[in-house]
Order: sequence, then structure tokens, then C-alpha cells
Amino acid sequence: MIKNLKSVAKLLKKENSFLIVCHIDPDGDTIGSALGLKFVLNKLGKNVTVYSRDHIPKIYQFLPGISSIKQDLPQSKTFDVIISVDAGDVKRIGNAPSILPRGKTLVNIDHHPDNTYYGDLNLVEGVSCVAELIYKLAKELKVKLDAKAAICLYVAMMTDTGNFKYENTTAKTFGIAKDLVEAGADPSEAAIHVYEEKPFTAVAIHAFAASHAKLAHGGKVIWSTIKRSTMKKMHATDEDLNGIVDKLRAVEGVEVAILIREHGKNQVKANFRSKRRVNVQKIANKLGGGGHVRSSGAVIKGKIDAVEKKVIKTVLDQLK
Repeated sequence: MIKNLKSVAKLLKKENSFLIVCHIDPDGDTIGSALGLKFVLNKLGKNVTVYSRDHIPKIYQFLPGISSIKQDLPQSKTFDVIISVDAGDVKRIGNAPSILPRGKTLVNIDHHPDNTYYGDLNLVEGVSCVAELIYKLAKELKVKLDAKAAICLYVAMMTDTGNFKYENTTAKTFGIAKDLVEAGADPSEAAIHVYEEKPFTAVAIHAFAASHAKLAHGGKVIWSTIKRSTMKKMHATDEDLNGIVDKLRAVEGVEVAILIREHGKNQVKANFRSKRRVNVQKIANKLGGGGHVRSSGAVIKGKIDAVEKKVIKTVLDQLK
């Protein structure tokens, strides 16, 4: 992918106005990578706007530049280049039909194995996170990362590697993390903000999910289902659900963990995690979603009880 890296770097040097777009339901990688790239381009004197259709989770509000992220854009605003970060396909880009025509060139920077190569330029590699690619771009552009860019990219790496414990964590990942810490990223502060500042409502809904979890396939499959009525009763938000599926995966003997929750009117979201052997990306693909081998998701139309049965049947069929 060296050719693609150089092509993207050349475009970034040439053009002047950029829109960096986060994917829907933004996570640490899309947010941290978008902000990290913004700081890199700012050092080159470029005009940069970062856009997210959806609300930025509270745990990322400490990141420098977070207040600059726009949730609305003037209708007449256009850009030389639109850069999508961490979106495997156009459907993952918020308000894509109204956003993408505003740019002359679309750059797709991603690490998902099922990426559809939808950009005019595609920088897609199977690295741990998009932040690794932003780091490589900064090197190619000969931009020295400052503390602001470093903490953003570090948080992106930290969250997409499960605090550096998922199997996508490589020696190169640790090498980049080392450089980011040396540039000013504070690992302790990052971990406290992201993992250790949970509201009580989150603690309560996590406890509910654990106490109501179900097991199947000899204890190799675990899942928990959360309805809107339960969330309302417990005053829990969608953000409070973050991390539940990872805790379910930590149960001894479990190979696949699933969180099933009402996502909208007649819509249910399923998040999948696997420990070692099961490719949950294939499961998510069968349900109209996607993601990674060990971490995937899907949004499925239907009532939650019916969708729960469909999801678990799909998982068990995959394990046969």
C-alpha cells in the first residue's frame, strides 16, 4: 500500500480545503483519527473541518479539538477533498448523500477487511486501527506530531485494540504507541477518561446485562438483550451500553459474546465479539452488517424478540 500512501500524501499537499468525516455511532478510532489528521493538516496550513453526524460520546470529550467537530454544515459549503476515516462502506458515512457531493475528491482511509473501496483514492490496510495509517501519513508528509495529535491518535489505537489486548495488536502497534507517548500522549490520563469515569447509570445497566445474560452451545455463546423499556426504567443512555459485550466475552469458556439492543423504531442492533476461533465478521455479514474477525456488528429490522432468535440461530449455525 506504499503507492496509495504516497498518492494520498501528494493529494493532501496539493489541495487546501478538507472535510474529514467520522462514521455513524462514532468510536474512539474514527474520532481520534479524524482529530489527529486535522492537526497534521493544520501544520501544513490547510483549512480543515471535522464532521460527525452523531453525538460524540462523553468519554472522548477530553480530547483536544473535540469542540471543533461539527454536527451541521452550511449547505453551500464545499471542499477540495473529503476524507472518510474508519468507514468500511458508504453506508457508514453519516448523511453520505448530502455530504459526499460537496467534495471534488473522496479519500477512503480504513482498516476493515470488508472495505468496499468506495473512494477516488483508497488507503486501506489491515492494521490495528486507522490511527496507524494517519501516523504513516504524518511520516510521509514529514509532519512532526505534537502532543495534541499524539493523544488523539493514541486514544484511537487504545480503544480499537481493547487497550492493547486484542489480537490485532502487533509489535508495530506498540512501536507507534511508543512514538505517540514520546510526542506527549499520556497513557494514564487516556485510560482514566475512557475506561474509569463511568456514570452510575452505566454501572447499573452493565450489572443488569450480566445478571440477565444467557448461555448456549455448552457455554461457548453468551448474550444479553436490553430493551428500551429497561433503559428508560434505569435512566440509561446508549453510551452507557459501551463495553458490555466485551465484559461478556471475558466469561470463562465463552467464544462468542453478543449484545442485542433496541436501536430505533423497528430496529435492533447486535454487537458481536469473539475470543479466539470464531469469525464474527461472517456472522455480522449474514445479518447485513460487518466489521472485523473478532469484533463486528449489525443493525437488523424487526422486533427485538424475533431478532434475538434470528441472531442466536445465525451464531449457532456458524458454530456447527
